[in-house]
Formats: sequence, structure tokens, C-alpha cells
Amino acid sequence: MPASEGSALLINCEGHQRTNSSWVIDRLLHDFEHHAESQAPELLTLSIKEYSKQSNASSKGRTGALSSKVRTTDVESTRPPREALRITVFKIDTQKEAGKPTFDWVYGVGVLVILVQIAIAAIPWALSANYFPFIITTGGTVLVLLTSMLPQWGKEKYSHYKTGGWTVSLTRGNGSRHVMLILGKEHHQSGGLDLEVMATRSTRTVKSPVTQISVVLLAALSTILLITVAGMKDDTWYLIAIGTIGMIQNLIAASAKRSANALGIHLKPVAIFSEDRVASVLQKVEEKYTRVGLSLISVFFPGGMRVKAEEMKFWDHARSTGEGRDAIIYQE
Repeated sequence: MPASEGSALLINCEGHQRTNSSWVIDRLLHDFEHHAESQAPELLTLSIKEYSKQSNASSKGRTGALSSKVRTTDVESTRPPREALRITVFKIDTQKEAGKPTFDWVYGVGVLVILVQIAIAAIPWALSANYFPFIITTGGTVLVLLTSMLPQWGKEKYSHYKTGGWTVSLTRGNGSRHVMLILGKEHHQSGGLDLEVMATRSTRTVKSPVTQISVVLLAALSTILLITVAGMKDDTWYLIAIGTIGMIQNLIAASAKRSANALGIHLKPVAIFSEDRVASVLQKVEEKYTRVGLSLISVFFPGGMRVKAEEMKFWDHARSTGEGRDAIIYQE
């Protein structure tokens, strides 16, 4: 399988950064960001309805120039603060097998579409005894399923990474508002996948002769199928309808936002840290999960992080423990 085209970073508690090249991890972060953006932070952001109610209540009963002035001031005071960074903490769900995706609605839609396509292909067979559309549809479906079921794909994605891993953070880097913190061995969490090795794909899966022979054979059978389709002259509209339905299903499956369980990475949410200052979020995370906040300073503050005087004592103590001594922190 080729490397991922995403830009995800994986950072461990020692601050070592790895550029992700795994499709599974990139899709995990991509879909998580979509879900996070669709959920307003409970502690910071007011909903549009609440914001409107507060704004209207603050200005109700006031008239004239004084009313206009007070109304403007009150709206400014009730404006929801900006969420600078949100770190969502997860732990491994050890009750589910790592690397084994769970079925979701996308799988169900796929099965339903296959049944609908076969049913449409059976119509000309029932009406005019033309069974070629049915044979072509079922044959093509079998070839696609066999190609996707080759063991090689599962081995490349998961097989060498089921040893459990260390605590890691997933993010797009400086400027991103979201971080996935997945707890590992440093924080007494066992099981799951070794995401550090998985992200760099340093363990390669050798292509087996069975896979190579199977791919060549399936390609040859697909070519024969295309030649057969090109020779059809009757009831071709049924194949057009079947192909259209298949393309729509592919678009839905490719654009659907999947859960981590459907990707074979089984997680349970633990906590959410969110503030209007990045430094405040990192401090809260460091208080709860040691070494994590320090490891992210170089990501979000490449030139050094400026903190308040009362926060400087905390970071000095955190760096004195032996981890994160290289983190650059300035006092405002």
C-alpha cells in the first residue's frame, strides 16, 4: 500500500515527532477533527441560540442613544471566547480486538447496494431470458470482494503493530486546534496498537507469492469481464443503472466520517481539555498526564512558549523532573 498523503504528526512523551504515513491513522485524525468541529465546547462556547438570548436580554427595555451604547457593550461581554486548543484524551478499549474493525452503517449500505444491484440485473433475465447482465454483475461483485479480501491488506495495516504502544499525541501541528491524546504504557494503559511504529511503517510486510499470483489472476479475470461487457448489445441500460448505483455508493463510503472502531483502533474518550490560551491547555494536560504538555510545547511554540509569572513556577518544576528540559519557556 502507498504512503498516506495527509500531514498528521505523531508525538510521544519524550517530544519525538514522527510524520505519519499510515492511511488508517490519517483517516482516524481526519474523521475525529470533523466530529470535534461539529461539537461546540461545553465550557467555552455559547450556542447561537444562547448567545442571541443573552444579547437580547441585555438590551431589552433600553432605548435611545444610551440604549445603543449599552447594547453594544453587553454584546461584547457575552461574545463566546475563542477556543485556542482542544486536547481530547482517549484510552484503549481492551475489550475489543486491536486491528479488527467493527461493522458500521457503511458496511450495511455496501451490502444493501450489492443486493439491489443483483436484483436489478435479474430483471432482464426474468422478462426476456437475458441472463448476461446477471452474470456480469455477480461476476464483477465477486471479483471486487475477492480483491478486497486478500490477507495482504490487513497485514500491511495492522499485523505488526498489535504489541501495544506508548502514550502519543496526534495533531496537524502548529496552527491546528485539535489534538488526540491516546494513553499508553506511560500512563498505565496496555493493549492496542503501536501507533508510533504504525505511523512510520518501519516494519514492512513482505508480499507473499499467493498475493502476487492472486492479483495477476484477478486482473486477468477483470479484463475478460470488461471484454464481455463491451460485447453486450441488449439490455445495456440495466448495467448503466447498476454502475451508477455502485459509483454513488463509492462516493458515500469514501466521504463518510467513520468512528475509530470502524478503523480498527478501539478507543474510549476520557476527558477534554479546552481553553482560550494554548499555554493554559498544555498546563492542565501536564498536571493530569505528566510529560504530555511538555512534549507539545515544541509543536505549538517552535520559538518558545511565553507564560505568566505564576505559571512559570509550575513549568520550572515540570522541567526539573528530568523530562522536557529542552522545552523553551519564557516568562511574560
